[in-house]
Amino acid sequence: KQIAAMLAAYENEKKDKEIRLLQEAHERSTQEKILFIGSTLMLLIFLIVLTYLNRQKSRANKEITRQKSILEEQASEIELANTKLHENYLQLHELNASIEQKITELEAIDAIVQSINSEVELQLLLPKLLEQGHILIPSAEKSSILMLEEEAGHYRFIAFRGYNPDWFTHLRFSPEETRIRYIQTKPVEEGVYILTEYAFEIESGAKFTNEPPQCSLGMTISLDKSDYDLPIGSLFFDSYSSRSAFTSLDIQRVQRFRAVETDEANAAIGFNENVFVCHGA
Repeated sequence: KQIAAMLAAYENEKKDKEIRLLQEAHERSTQEKILFIGSTLMLLIFLIVLTYLNRQKSRANKEITRQKSILEEQASEIELANTKLHENYLQLHELNASIEQKITELEAIDAIVQSINSEVELQLLLPKLLEQGHILIPSAEKSSILMLEEEAGHYRFIAFRGYNPDWFTHLRFSPEETRIRYIQTKPVEEGVYILTEYAFEIESGAKFTNEPPQCSLGMTISLDKSDYDLPIGSLFFDSYSSRSAFTSLDIQRVQRFRAVETDEANAAIGFNENVFVCHGA
């Protein structure tokens, strides 16, 4: 009986150990499952949050890109507006400069008309013409007037601006010498001539002691009472710094100068003129 009791106790103890082991294994399995489920949930939540943040970031990037595009378009429009504004400013500046130049020209022409109307003596009129001519032709550095002395039958320089008169007092030109030196050229357009060189020696033996200008813009003066085919004189605007100092605009100004003098001077002292351009050799 004791042995049977001991065996029974042993078996009971063995069963209790097995039960405890099974319970412990079940508890570990349950803990592992809970841990796995918890980890899985955490990972799932992390993925959801990450996906949400990525979507938000993508939306934010798209919005930034859209706003950037809008700003670039606005910047382009502003730049275009600034360009147009600058162009308008330049046009306005050019217009103002043109108006100021026109005013200057009109004032100079008005002064010329007043000089013509107030002076009947040509010798008194010519210096005033040179003075106003320099206002009309600002690129001119010097100027002079060559006139015919009808009784003597030759030409000489009688008015100057910027020149030393002593350079020219010894010079006399016959009508043919004047034609050869100054106006024996074909006009490049109506009333406009180009001279390519100046002769230093003329038939009378007189010589120029100064170098000729690089470029001269000239206006011939003719009196209806003259017995010569050549004009009664020539007015020269000279440049020593450039062969291209005078532009088509200057020629237009001299043509207006000519037109005024044709209308006013013919009524006053009866002279008319043509325009020509001379270039030094």
